[in-house]
Order: sequence, then structure tokens, then C-alpha cells
Amino acid sequence: MRDSAKVLVVDDDMDSRTIAGELVRSVGFQARTVSHAKEALEILERERYDVVLSDIRMRESTGFDLLWVVRKRYPELPVVLMTAFPSLESAVDSVKKGACEYLHKPLQSDELFRTLKRCVTKTSNAPEPPPTHVEERTLIIGRSPAIVQVYKTIARAAPSRSPVLIEGETGTGKELVARALHQVGPRSSAPFVEVNCAAVPETLIESEFFGHMKGSFTGAHEDHAGLFEQAHGGSLFLDEIGHIPKALQAKLLKAIEDGAVRRVGGTQPVSVDVRLISATSRPIQTLIQDGLFLEELYYRLNTVMVQVPPLRERTEDIVMLARHFLRKYAPPEHYGADFAEDAVAALLAYPWPGNVRELEQVVRRAAEFTNSAFIAAHDLKLVTPGGKTPEMQKLSEVEEAHIRRVLEFTRGNKQRAADILGIDRKTLYRKLGGAGPEPEEAPLGSQG
Repeated sequence: MRDSAKVLVVDDDMDSRTIAGELVRSVGFQARTVSHAKEALEILERERYDVVLSDIRMRESTGFDLLWVVRKRYPELPVVLMTAFPSLESAVDSVKKGACEYLHKPLQSDELFRTLKRCVTKTSNAPEPPPTHVEERTLIIGRSPAIVQVYKTIARAAPSRSPVLIEGETGTGKELVARALHQVGPRSSAPFVEVNCAAVPETLIESEFFGHMKGSFTGAHEDHAGLFEQAHGGSLFLDEIGHIPKALQAKLLKAIEDGAVRRVGGTQPVSVDVRLISATSRPIQTLIQDGLFLEELYYRLNTVMVQVPPLRERTEDIVMLARHFLRKYAPPEHYGADFAEDAVAALLAYPWPGNVRELEQVVRRAAEFTNSAFIAAHDLKLVTPGGKTPEMQKLSEVEEAHIRRVLEFTRGNKQRAADILGIDRKTLYRKLGGAGPEPEEAPLGSQG
């Protein structure tokens, strides 16, 4: 990387632009800030820059507009897009249009440094992009850093044919990630075949995977194409792959290595072309240590890893998700339904052991059985681990629990926690029971 590389920052919001420029300088780069794409292009005609860092949502020309022109005029100049409104669709669109990287606001100094360093030294062009349309059934909702990382991984992995392993607790949305990988990739028009490995009887799983020939066993009345053949040209999603019997794992490994399967009772291999996506709620490394999973198969499946975060690590997304589910399940007469303040507090205080799936069912039940357009805390019928429903807790208990969770989410950064909570840092310090002067922190700021 060249020493003191030059970064051109483009953002029409003055505060965001100033903070981004200061942050770029703080991590060791030169920075010049401009307020719109036209000014940025005029400067690029006269001066050399190593990276363009642009906001996506701008009033005159968007970051995508600027990216398109830069890619045409200066194909070797990397562009980093940033947004305060991250989504899977915008992450995929960034990759499609050739962005070097996609960042979410507020920017974090360590991530910004790694990104700028990588983009400055990057010489290859972006890979052939996938389509960007994201259907409702693959809609992943959230703006927290943890879920934005999932968006970015999907956007980078979707164009390839490499196997993907998705890890995450039950109810986190692993199937949505698998569907998104298929849908925004080049195989979207081909079959997406899925199976829950834990639900297939052990005596039938080989036939289910690889197919069978007529008469190969009792009940095999006709030839049957297995899941690999059914998914030919598309994607095969093996959910809860940790439940596959050890005896079948070796055959699965051979099928992956050979690109072919042999039906039960068959003599000839059948060539198959599938993008293999696997998911597990049980860490495979633990299964390997317990002698329940082949290490060689794990490495074959784990070319790309997607870690889906539990809901307790996505505090910023809880209310957004809850409102999405409320719009989905509220009856027509309750159009525009919302949560009362005590319900919002209850949603944020609850630990959600069942993750997004549990949140959806809680909101669905409340929407269908509450005769009001406003959902109160008691309508949610939540019970905390201590045995109290949230509405039975003191306000101070709910408030302190929420503050602690936000601080955990921001890794102890009080300024960022205060921004999320909508209070100043002194108020935050007081609510935490602090006394005396508050320690100084380097402010990262909140960007629009």
C-alpha cells in the first residue's frame, strides 16, 4: 500500500461528510471531502486519488450513479460505498455494479482502515455480478453491523459455485440466507432443492440423497431421482447437516469430489452440477471432536462460512423486525398497527432464546388475538428468565437491562451507545451509576 493514500469522500450531509473525512485521516490516509458526485468527478479530472468513499443516498446523484461513471472513466480506481440504510439488496447491488466494498454507517475505524487498505492494494476487477432482485421469501431484515456482515458475505459468495456452510442458532434465519444465496446468484432460474437432514429417517436418507433404481429394495416400485439429481443446475440446501449419519458422510464426500452420484441399486454414476449450501445449529467442529462428523467433509462444505447472529446480538433490529411481522399478520381492520411504548421496552428487554422465529410467533399471536391497533406489553405474553413478565418489571430494571445490552453491542463504546439510545453521554454515565468525571473517549460520531 502506498504511504498516505488519498481518499475522496463524497457525502451531501455536512456532518456525515466531516466525520467521515476526520475518520479517514485518523486511520492514516489523506482525505478530501466534497458534497456531491458532480464535484467529485470534476476533481478526479484534475487530481489522482487512490479510493473514492461515497454515500449511496444523495439528493442529486446517488453513489451508484457516481460508481457507474468512475468505473467507465477510471476502471482501476476503487470505489467504496457506504450507507446508513443497509439492506441485502443494496449490498448485492454494490457488488454487481463493481464497488470495491460496502460499509454501513456509523463507520468504525478498524473496519474502515482494513477496507481502505484492501481497496488501495486491490488490482483485479470485481467478479461477474449476480442479479439483484430480492423476493419477499428471502427478505432478510436489519441494519445492525452483525446482519450487515451477513449481507456482505451473501453478496460476495452468491456469484460463485463454491460450497457454503451456514452456522447459527435455531430460529436465526439460516434458510433465508440459503435462499438468498441461490436467488441473487447465477443459478436463480434453476431449482432450489432443500431437505432437513434431521427429519429424514436414517434408513431412507441414502435413497433420498442419491436416488434408487426400481426393485433395489422393498417398496422401490419405480426409479427415483435423488435430491442431487433434482437440484441439477441449481442449488441443494442441506439443513441441519450435522444430523447426517456417519456412514453416509463418506458417500456424500465422494459425490462432492466426483460431481456424480450413484443411485441405490444402480451401476452407473450420474453426473450432477449443484451448488451445495449446508446449514447447522450444532457447531461442526464440536461434532468432529466428538467423532460424529468427518473432518474432510467439513473442509469440503466450508469453502465459504456464513455466521448468522442470534437476535440478542442484533438489538438494533428487534423493533424493526417486530414491526415487519406486525404489518404481515395484523388483520385488515388494524392497518397501521404499532407497538405501545411498554411493548417496545418489553421487546428490547426479552432475551429471545428462540431468535427471529420466536419473535415472529410472538408478534403473530399478539396481532391475531389483540382487539386493538396498538400492541401493549401484556399482549406479547413474554416471560423473562427470572419468571417475570416484562410488564411486571420495574422501569429501572427494563432500562438498565437495555442499556447493558446496547453497551455490549457497541463493545463498551459509550458515545455510540448514547447515540443509539438517543441520550447524551453524561446521561448514560449517570444511568449506569457513575460518579465523578466521565472518562474521555475518541468520538466516532453518528452519521446520517
